[in-house]
Amino acid sequence: MKKSIISLLLLSFCSLAAKENINYIDKTHATLSDWIYNTSNKIDIFFSKSDMDVSKSKGTYANIYLDSYAQEHTGLQYNFNARIRLRLPRTQKKLHLIFENYKNTLSADRQNSSTIGESVSNNSYLLGLQLDKIKSKFINIRFGGGVHFSGISPDAYISLYLSKYYYNHAKWEFELSNNAKYFIKKHLDNTVALSASRIINENLKFSFQNSYHYLESSNHLNEVVNSLSLEQYIGHKKGLSYLLSIYSSGDRDNDFKLRYYLGEVSYKRYFYHDYAYYEFSPGVILRNENNFKPSAQIIFRIGLFFGKPDVVTYNKFK
Repeated sequence: MKKSIISLLLLSFCSLAAKENINYIDKTHATLSDWIYNTSNKIDIFFSKSDMDVSKSKGTYANIYLDSYAQEHTGLQYNFNARIRLRLPRTQKKLHLIFENYKNTLSADRQNSSTIGESVSNNSYLLGLQLDKIKSKFINIRFGGGVHFSGISPDAYISLYLSKYYYNHAKWEFELSNNAKYFIKKHLDNTVALSASRIINENLKFSFQNSYHYLESSNHLNEVVNSLSLEQYIGHKKGLSYLLSIYSSGDRDNDFKLRYYLGEVSYKRYFYHDYAYYEFSPGVILRNENNFKPSAQIIFRIGLFFGKPDVVTYNKFK
């Protein structure tokens, strides 16, 4: 199934070069989007024991993408990611079925996979239910639970997400959040984040993000990331983002200290309708183990949306 998804992804983009295949691609995308919705609908009916009519709405989608990346003195590496979100309105309001990659670190470093197939097999995934218990302009409480798949040994988990929003008269938006997951085998995985953002104008948004991550299962890993980012709308379905980030970490075997500085520029564009996109991200990383000597890196992402996501295009900020 995983190899089939990747093959479909690559074949679809190769086909975009041939005009005679455009209609086929659109039909295939529409068929898969309908299949995702119909699957969500059937699951919803099964759990709710009700087949009352519910109109199609945003919130059910799949996002599949492949990263190709390289740094100085390393070969080309790959990282495959998938996120699927199924809305279940009949079962209970604001209930969702989630399937997504699980990454147990805040580090920008990706898994070292020299082939696409290896990237898929190296990944681990979360499959679970998510309930938006309270969701308003200022507060969000979300409960969840499910199974973590990594290799042949699944691990059940429960989750709790809390966030608080604050807006001031100077048009700043502040968010304080805590995202906790407790795994039976891996135990606690908790991230506390504080961010401040401001829409400078309809084309420009500034953000200051700070995150602390604690992972009990990885020798009591502690991580801190501080980032400055600027998002710029530059035209229909395309935009630029600029990132400066500092990463620090430590555990029982290693002292807590600064690990790297990262500077990155990303260009993202939806090049075919609202579902096919690519992202190009050159950057420079300065690592502690290399005496903070600058090292170039480059990432190219290509991805597909299926279904009806909440937001799929690069729109002006509101």
